[in-house]
Amino acid sequence: VARQLGLSKTIGEYVTFVDSDDWLEPNAYKYMIDEADNANADVVWCGRIDVENGKSKSVYHPIEEDPSKCLKAIFQRTMHGSVCNKIFRRSLLVKNKVHFPKKYNYCEDWSFCIQVFLKAKKVKFLHRALYNYYQHDESTLHTLDKQKLIDRFNVFTYTLDLVPDNIKLKLKPAISYDISKFI
Repeated sequence: VARQLGLSKTIGEYVTFVDSDDWLEPNAYKYMIDEADNANADVVWCGRIDVENGKSKSVYHPIEEDPSKCLKAIFQRTMHGSVCNKIFRRSLLVKNKVHFPKKYNYCEDWSFCIQVFLKAKKVKFLHRALYNYYQHDESTLHTLDKQKLIDRFNVFTYTLDLVPDNIKLKLKPAISYDISKFI
């Protein structure tokens, strides 16, 4: 709900999101915006630094810079479906009514990213770890309960309804993989 409200208030050329316990490397957005401007990209994503128990590890998802391959990678879980290490061209979001699903507090990022990559024309990966992703015992990903599982299922089915049938057919093995990991 908070992200959707924030999204409705944006006025800039790009939109991004940062979780309250995460942080960015200096000049992260400058690098990402420069990349988006130079490539005329709708989406730019960067590597992230996973921070947990005082240790950090750089993680990269250098998927081929093709929106359909990114979609496939999100379903196969080889690309992080979070909005936090990405910038999005605001005009793409507005024109295509990209939104976070209402009523759900888990996996809403994933749905948003699926919608974005369905509509994006050009995407770029910036091979730099610029987003620090802090994990702790109370992190959403570490505290899975019945309601989160129900939300994940509901977000998954809601989002699949937004995917055109021809793309579902093309991505069927990847979608099946995601379903198998869910169960």
